[in-house]
Amino acid sequence: MNAFITLHAPRFLGNTKDFFMGIKNILIRIDDFREEILEDFLADKILAPLDKNATADKLEKAAIKAAILAANAYVSTYGVSVPESVADEIAASSVKFLDLANEKLQKMLKKKSKKYLKRHTEQEK
Repeated sequence: MNAFITLHAPRFLGNTKDFFMGIKNILIRIDDFREEILEDFLADKILAPLDKNATADKLEKAAIKAAILAANAYVSTYGVSVPESVADEIAASSVKFLDLANEKLQKMLKKKSKKYLKRHTEQEK
């Protein structure tokens, strides 16, 4: 058994290296697809139209206010209630927060990783 391992070890190790290099290349291609296509698509085609969209903001505010009023109906059984003006302020500030989070997420999605930039600047040279 040991003779088999010692005789065939160099070829086996060479194939292992090729196998792992192939896996590495596949992972690099997947990462490039994510960086180049998927994240840019999400930022530009899905999140950008929602940014500063008055209709979407109205729908978000209505949904948040409905959730607050539903929670208020439950809490009112214990003798505590949230005034309508407070519910409006909470909904408005939540919409502002969601807009800010949308902008930050777009910025994060458009940012390229250091390894991606290094790979592609080396390929251009």
